[in-house]
Amino acid sequence: MAKEREPEPEQRPKVLLDACVLVSLTARELLMMCAQRGLFHPFWSARIEEEVRRAILARADAPPAVVLEGELAIARAAFPNAVIEDWEPLEATISLPDWNDRHVLAAAIKGEVDLLLTDNLQDFPKRALAGYGIEREAVDPFLWRLVGSDPEVMLAVCRDFCAIATLSESAAVKHFKKARLPRFAKAMAAVIEEQA
Repeated sequence: MAKEREPEPEQRPKVLLDACVLVSLTARELLMMCAQRGLFHPFWSARIEEEVRRAILARADAPPAVVLEGELAIARAAFPNAVIEDWEPLEATISLPDWNDRHVLAAAIKGEVDLLLTDNLQDFPKRALAGYGIEREAVDPFLWRLVGSDPEVMLAVCRDFCAIATLSESAAVKHFKKARLPRFAKAMAAVIEEQA
């Protein structure tokens, strides 16, 4: 059976990454690796990036600021069209349960994304997004879905993660569970076992 051709770039989903999904190093690494493998087009705004910066640097285990800035610069270089601009005029037109999240939806609308990836689903009710043709999803089911749609590529992503984190595949699966990605961890464990 012939392997399906990789989707053309314009067919890949456009996904806005909310700050809450980028604060976790594990989720951030996995998402960037998936995007680099062509599974989706990542997007964010400078304001989302600033929220990520503040949240990470406020933690007790924060990396040095220069390390974080380097990582953000690498992400911008890898995805030069990822930063959505000129979303600000839309912010005042949006109603959400938490007014502080309006900028996220404004960026998603401006970027004409297909999916808003956030772990704060309650802050982005489906009815608020429906009028803009935008879906929402949390990271764990999103990654789980990617495993189901392209297990070979996701196995490569897992192996890339293992190489960077210096973990075995079984240790990575445990790490994913601890990182609050249980469905993804279970799906990856099944793919790894199948390949063994």
